[in-house]
Amino acid sequence: MTGAKEHEALFDRLEQLIALFPSQAAFARAVGIDESQPSFWKTRASQPRAFTLMKVCAALNVDANWLLLGRGATSAPNRTTIVGLEGLRALKRALRTLEQDLGGAEGGGND
Repeated sequence: MTGAKEHEALFDRLEQLIALFPSQAAFARAVGIDESQPSFWKTRASQPRAFTLMKVCAALNVDANWLLLGRGATSAPNRTTIVGLEGLRALKRALRTLEQDLGGAEGGGND
């Protein structure tokens, strides 16, 4: 059974991850969740579901053992890692837009 101390520690680790982003909304967009969820977690108004925690781990490349139990990886990802992930996502979006623009300019658009 998970005690109150461990439960609070999970919220603390989530807050560490949220703090790596310029805003709670940016964190939510990166993870793919509703933008209101991080504020509910910060105020302890609700707790994340298991699927949401899996999304956090996958999107931010976070060890689930660290997030859930404080074990495994020795620390949370740092801001450089997150900025790198966000930069890669932005680059991917830009390339997709460029491909669409070039496809439209050539008249076909079918890749």
